[in-house]
Amino acid sequence: MNIRFVCIGLLASGPAAFAAATATVWNLELPRGRTARTTVTVANRCLAAHGFEVTGDPKAPWLSFPGAPTVTVPPGGRVAVDASVDARALDPGEHSALVTVRCADCGTEPACSQNRDLFDARMKVLWSDEDLRSFHAAEVFPGEFLAVVEPAADLKAFRQLEKRLGLDQVSSFDLPTIGRKMLLLRASASGSSQGTGDLVNALQKDPSVRLAQPNFLYEVAQRSSDDPYRERQYSLDRIGVARVEERATGRRVIVAVLDSLVNGKHPDLDGAVIERADFFGRAAPLATEGHGTAMAGIIGARAHNGIGIAGVAPDTVLLAVRVCGAPASHAHEVCSSESVARGLDFSIGRGARVVNMSLAGPYDPLVARLVYRSVDGGAVLVAATGNDGAGVKFPAGYEPVIAVTAIDREDHLYARANRGPRVDIAAPGVDIFTLQPQSFGPTTGTSPA
Repeated sequence: MNIRFVCIGLLASGPAAFAAATATVWNLELPRGRTARTTVTVANRCLAAHGFEVTGDPKAPWLSFPGAPTVTVPPGGRVAVDASVDARALDPGEHSALVTVRCADCGTEPACSQNRDLFDARMKVLWSDEDLRSFHAAEVFPGEFLAVVEPAADLKAFRQLEKRLGLDQVSSFDLPTIGRKMLLLRASASGSSQGTGDLVNALQKDPSVRLAQPNFLYEVAQRSSDDPYRERQYSLDRIGVARVEERATGRRVIVAVLDSLVNGKHPDLDGAVIERADFFGRAAPLATEGHGTAMAGIIGARAHNGIGIAGVAPDTVLLAVRVCGAPASHAHEVCSSESVARGLDFSIGRGARVVNMSLAGPYDPLVARLVYRSVDGGAVLVAATGNDGAGVKFPAGYEPVIAVTAIDREDHLYARANRGPRVDIAAPGVDIFTLQPQSFGPTTGTSPA
């Protein structure tokens, strides 16, 4: 197997007088789904033979040392320690691990101050050849790509790469919660003749790029209904809201609604929206965008105000984060990798305790990285499974996300609901009475579920 390791045999260097040295960067590359072997070279800078222990990072099981944990190194000598790298369970993009090389008995030699050395192992997982062939035109914004670049990247050299590939930079933005800079790129006339996989592959092999991917397309998981309203909010009874509303109304809980435009001036959302942000720059908000308002109503419509409906948690405060939009009046609302990632980053920074994502799309390593970071920060993420009757889509498909499918008032599975072992919860999603941009009406799908 051909694997490019930027640094294969590492020399432990830098004395540390019984304290940790500054970590040496160790750069690795491996296609997703593959395994490989490499070595770490341990150096003894003392005047006598000593035992050295190489320890991996328990939080990064993808890098392990299958041989003896301790090796004896002669004075001034070097010994290579076998290492195993496993990318079978890793998403494309950068992963890190801290490796420690510790001298077990250097303290017995008075003239030797060698103690331990640290290696910051940075693994860039590449899309595999199989992955690169699997990108579907219906799941991406045509000719658009995202690249995570090194903070100190040689941008002049990267511009030359863009020119060679026929790509134009549309915008750049930071994702502070994961400490990364993003570039949104679009294929020019010369670049559009190349396949999506070919361009992603060329981008990901550049040393300054830590992740390259298409700008994936997500769809809001809702289908409108023109049927007469039926027992308007049976869903609240089915999930037992009345039994807990005296104790749990969401007071002081910040919920981020990652969706299309939310009409914060709707009378049944009076005071509910505390902040809004718009990351869907490809289309200005339209008054006909209704999905975001509908979802916000199901979550946080004010109760006991003599108006309309009551939300599941009517005392929550909402972050209205526009990550989806309609390219034209009454057109289907869609979202992008870029906007969803930026929306998650914003929600984390604003302290959202719950993030609702009533949208569904393909596997997306950039969004996955933000999902895991959100959960690490203590947020609860909920997402719709999708409405094409197949397996669970993403972001519901990521393990930390609560994946919700839809049932009707008789607890029958909604015919178009996505299903499978990844589903966590089935909730009412058929004929759910909620807010429309300027009024009220029913909606159906795994979004309202």
